[in-house]
Amino acid sequence: MIDVKALPVHPSHDDYRATWLFGGVMKMPRYIVRFMKTVSGDNGREAEICQRFIEVDAPNQCSAAELAKTKFCEAERLKDWSIHADRFCVLDAEFPS
Repeated sequence: MIDVKALPVHPSHDDYRATWLFGGVMKMPRYIVRFMKTVSGDNGREAEICQRFIEVDAPNQCSAAELAKTKFCEAERLKDWSIHADRFCVLDAEFPS
């Protein structure tokens, strides 16, 4: 999982994890990006709500986050993802073998 504040501005070339498959086809890693919001319930307790999750194929977690933010804004018809979410987290969608 990657924390929003830990994202570098410019990902390094070492951060790219795309792999080449037999036949020369490049396979991008798949990530799940969850957009979360903390809300207060009727009982006064706070709850963490997943506003939306988006699966993306990207070379690294930073690129996945940027692509998911764009898709989130398109889906929600927003200019800024932070209007509907407090934070996001990026998870690997595929388990390492």
